[in-house]
Amino acid sequence: MSTRKRSQHWIFGDGCFVTFENGIMEDVSPFPALAFDTREGCDTVSDEVTGELLFYTDGDSLYRFDHTVKTTNISGGLNPRQSIQSVTIVKQPGSSSTYFMFFVGDWGVSTATLYDIKYRTYNPVTDTLGSLVILSSASAGGYAENLTACLQSNNTDFWIITKMKGNNILRIWPLTSSGVGFPISRTVSFVYTGINRYGQIKVSPDGKKIALAMGQAGAGGAPIGVRTNSKTLVVWDFDDSNAQISNEITLLSDPTEDSPIGIDFSPNSMNLFCSSYFNKKLYRFTLFDNSTFHENVITPVGGVDLGAIQIGPDDRIYVSRFGITPLVVNSPNDFESNISASSVSISGQCRFGLPVVTQIKWVPKDYRVYSGGQWWSVCDGDTIRLYDAGSASWKTLSSGDKYYDERTESWVTINCAQEAAIPYDVWDIVGFADPATQGYPEWPGSSFTLAKTSLSAPISIGSIKLLSTLYGLNQNVVQVTNNGAYKDVIFQGTYRGTETGAKFLTPS
Repeated sequence: MSTRKRSQHWIFGDGCFVTFENGIMEDVSPFPALAFDTREGCDTVSDEVTGELLFYTDGDSLYRFDHTVKTTNISGGLNPRQSIQSVTIVKQPGSSSTYFMFFVGDWGVSTATLYDIKYRTYNPVTDTLGSLVILSSASAGGYAENLTACLQSNNTDFWIITKMKGNNILRIWPLTSSGVGFPISRTVSFVYTGINRYGQIKVSPDGKKIALAMGQAGAGGAPIGVRTNSKTLVVWDFDDSNAQISNEITLLSDPTEDSPIGIDFSPNSMNLFCSSYFNKKLYRFTLFDNSTFHENVITPVGGVDLGAIQIGPDDRIYVSRFGITPLVVNSPNDFESNISASSVSISGQCRFGLPVVTQIKWVPKDYRVYSGGQWWSVCDGDTIRLYDAGSASWKTLSSGDKYYDERTESWVTINCAQEAAIPYDVWDIVGFADPATQGYPEWPGSSFTLAKTSLSAPISIGSIKLLSTLYGLNQNVVQVTNNGAYKDVIFQGTYRGTETGAKFLTPS
């Protein structure tokens, strides 16, 4: 099962070596006396329990924990340095130390360039490398650039997922304790052709959505405006129990302006972030049910090319920026209209890739202490006191203190400053109207809008969240009236028309 500590170290780009041991990305400097410079895909694996570095790879060379080279050309000539998700590493279910490494090649300079998808195993404890196996040959359609893995609904087995080249198929393999199973094909509405296509594919932390970005570059990096299909960012509903996909939605479709390359979801799976290579912007989309809302776009300072996006074990979003340090979104779960991003200070430089980390299931961090034969929560807002027999007194625990975890036989620092899930009830809005046309009195001095909503529970007058492309968030509600099957919610704001799919969010 993928854990945060599995992703505790990242090695990527040109000499970038960072750790999340203290809860945030920090530089490991100086980098070991080894030249590591990968243009795109890579991955770094740490121990799930201890967080110790185990091995890392750029899809070409395999490096041990001590930074010595185990072998080169591990993917058998797939040109991984030009592939944004060249390698995806998954621990074999039921194994204590065997990892599967799945490989795809770059897109190539023509439609006819087709690559196999391959895999091999590695055991860092015994330093044993398995033989290279063709998972599916290029004759089946070809594989390139996008490759990801996610946990199945049983939280033990995995799905290995890629969008094939030159056809309309998502190809999905199960990975269990028995190894790789037979592939599953899921049909989508489009075929990607052309040259130099690039982009990531990711599954949301809750396992309920899958997104695919696919931009395109021409000779010298110039955009190409002619494509068989212009969809460049697509999201589907995903069933992690049987790998079914449904409800295809296109979020970006401008072939020359958008050119997305990196994508990843926020920890709570509500927001989808997308980096655009050519216009050098970072997009955020908020996803609710079967609707999508384009919430915000930021243009990072400096006009630097953007690349891969990856959620970190610290629940922040990281964006690669070619030739400089990564960009970080500090509060990716927010619904607010503004998002902030800042750079990270590390000694190395990004290229276009970041570690292709297996999907991290997002669960609230739970800190507990053992006392009286049971575990007690530390961060639930209660005051936790333990009786110290040595001093015959009660001790109050707070953030920053340490407690001894008998399960792992180690001391743990209490940290209650963690993002908590805010549960919301979501109510569909049937439509919007001018209150005056619906028989409501006018409010002097300001404009108001009426939203007819299907909410089935009381809604408080005051500040609520409105998920809407026209009216924004945090609207001030002044009146709520029961209207038979619907409720009329009047909030302060100029009437701008009706939109499909808008929703109210209220704390549950």
